[in-house]
Amino acid sequence: MPAGFCTTRALNFLRNDLAELASLAQAEKFIADADRREEIARLCFRALGLRPAGETEAQAQDRLATLNSAERQRVIRAAREAEARASEIRRKMAEEAARQAEMKAMRE
Repeated sequence: MPAGFCTTRALNFLRNDLAELASLAQAEKFIADADRREEIARLCFRALGLRPAGETEAQAQDRLATLNSAERQRVIRAAREAEARASEIRRKMAEEAARQAEMKAMRE
């Protein structure tokens, strides 16, 4: 690795990744909660291109995915948006069915 490579990655982690986490939970939670502490450690490892000793790359990615607060928020947001779209489609379908029923009643 070139000199300064880890320093640049560490600074990027501190400036970007931690800022995103700070927007999701209070700092105290990342101290008091074991999963949040592990999340920060694993995010730091990832940012530096490292992984915990004894873990394969796949294991490290899987464990981080399990803990990742930012990813969990993205998934929740996407699920809510999908449900809102589905609800709107159901509403439009019900309106169309009612309109069709009304038109049929008028013809009879």
